[in-house]
Amino acid sequence: MSEENIDDKLATELEEEMIIADDKIVELELSELEKLHLEIEDLNKKNKELENNYFKAYADAQNLSKRAKIDAENMVNRKISSILTEILPAIDNFERALEIKQEDDHIINFLKGFEMIYQQLTNALSNEGIEVIESLGLEFDPNKHQAIATIKDDNYASNIVVEEVQKGYLYKNKVIRPAMVKVNE
Repeated sequence: MSEENIDDKLATELEEEMIIADDKIVELELSELEKLHLEIEDLNKKNKELENNYFKAYADAQNLSKRAKIDAENMVNRKISSILTEILPAIDNFERALEIKQEDDHIINFLKGFEMIYQQLTNALSNEGIEVIESLGLEFDPNKHQAIATIKDDNYASNIVVEEVQKGYLYKNKVIRPAMVKVNE
């Protein structure tokens, strides 16, 4: 074998080894790229999972805050309703006392004092959102009125409240006590 043939053979073998080495380098580079792509995919999945967990936790916190606010408001409303049911009979008694007609000056002065106290109480209730249920001359509403009797009166249409026996009260559009009324047949 001549030196040229040996050189050619060595060159060919060297070229083949270089091609194999290049292929291995390319394979290694591809496998590194694939690893990096897989790692990026994994990180993206984890990121989405963390975002979802964040949004769920945020929504839960918002719902908890709203629920706590509603529960606190309901507790206050129940307490106010409870206090009102105890105070309303006293207001009824003030109204009855104020309906008394007297000519004695001492009693008239007492009644003026009662009227001032009554006005203070009703103003305080009004300022807190307590409203009197309007009844007279209106159509009977079973959600706001409690019929205790029916009356036949030609001056009113059927199912109209003709007399209020006891005032009813609302708090934030919720009936605290229905008005006791007499209704036209």
